Amino acid sequence: MSLSSNEIIYALGWTLVHSLWQACLISIFVACTYAVTQKKSAQIRYWTNAVALIACVMASLWTFSVYLGNAGSDAYQSDIKITATFTQSTSASAFHLSEFINAYINQIVFIWLGGFLLYAVKYCSELLYCQHVKQHKNTRASFELETRFIELKNGLGITKEISLRISTLITSPCAIGHFKPVVLLPASIVLKLSTQQIEAILLHELGHIKRNDYVISALQNMMKSIYFFNPFIRWISMNMDEERENACDDIAVNVIGDPLFYANTLKEFTEINLNQSLTLNLTGRKNMLLNRIKRLFIKETNFGKTYAKTMAVMALFLAGAGFSISSYSTDDKSANDVFSVKLENEPLSSFLKLAQDFCPNFPKNIQLKNADTPIKLDLKKLPCTEAEKIIMDMDNDFSTPPAAGTFKMMVIHAPLSMFVKALQEKCPDLPKTMTLKNADKATSINVDLTCADAEKLIRHYDESLTNQP
Repeated sequence: MSLSSNEIIYALGWTLVHSLWQACLISIFVACTYAVTQKKSAQIRYWTNAVALIACVMASLWTFSVYLGNAGSDAYQSDIKITATFTQSTSASAFHLSEFINAYINQIVFIWLGGFLLYAVKYCSELLYCQHVKQHKNTRASFELETRFIELKNGLGITKEISLRISTLITSPCAIGHFKPVVLLPASIVLKLSTQQIEAILLHELGHIKRNDYVISALQNMMKSIYFFNPFIRWISMNMDEERENACDDIAVNVIGDPLFYANTLKEFTEINLNQSLTLNLTGRKNMLLNRIKRLFIKETNFGKTYAKTMAVMALFLAGAGFSISSYSTDDKSANDVFSVKLENEPLSSFLKLAQDFCPNFPKNIQLKNADTPIKLDLKKLPCTEAEKIIMDMDNDFSTPPAAGTFKMMVIHAPLSMFVKALQEKCPDLPKTMTLKNADKATSINVDLTCADAEKLIRHYDESLTNQP
């Protein structure tokens, strides 16, 4: 199966569109799980959101493979060379979201690519900044602090080597790196906080390392770059960030044994350095800190109050998406719908497959005698009910050879200018510029002719179209 770039763009564009309702459905599931996991550990909710993100990716991969597989088959050669859109033939035509997406699929992918590149550049710049912070303007901690740090690390069962450094470039404690992790403490807090408070901070950062959060956070940021446009995936990611911090809080509190003491420590780190969004720092987002402190003392939350608005918005979005899909794919639409198609030297079989794809009641078992015969076609409003007759007429006409000394020329419901253009390509002596009164009027022509009669025939059809509406 050979695939063109157009087919890949078509599959990618529709994958991005479908990711919205797919992620919305998964987000509703996540919100519902919070009702039964509010008494559970943050670790459970964290992995619930992580699995939800994976499910979003798997859904997109499946969607992409389906569209790409269809695009690679003969049944779906309907992207750039063959464009087809549904319109209502009634006077009050309904707007269909799918029609709009098909018409602007290239622009959708182009805008997504631009946004993805911007987010990817932002992500890479943050990675470079992290490495800069990790390697510059930091010093070793005191012997007593390093000794206590090693004891805390061993107490959590962490076997990898971890460096502890004092930095003048940061304002919040953070852990950077996975294979050679470094815990950085701002120089100011080492002088201002007690030993017990510093130990609480170190336990939180060691919790990130124990949980391998740096790697998972990096993958999470890659997903946010890909799905930057998707509010539901960003909502799931936000939940992951919050539960990640909660889980590390639990690790620290379990060792300290005093939630009130730990909560007081958190209050001293409300100022966040926004330039360090990739580092796994103690306080997280500002609007997250208060919830984390409350959670240390209040183990239950009002599920309805917390998530009712979120689920209402998600349900409304799904309802709108479902309405658009149902209005586009009603069973009785073929009687009233028309479709547009443009073919440039494509086989007749492409026209047949296109009609079968877009007309639900179109016969699927039609056998063509001239399936590989190339055709040029520009149909603006072809009713599904007439498509079969036109295809069969064309197939029969191709089976009848033209008379001696002539060639066959056929256009169906196409502008007269298209007939002229086809003749100009066939007949080199035919004038390249011809003034026609009805060049844009649609006509159907099926004739055997010679180049000597071509100009006369064009004038004849131009005149005959003058009196037509």
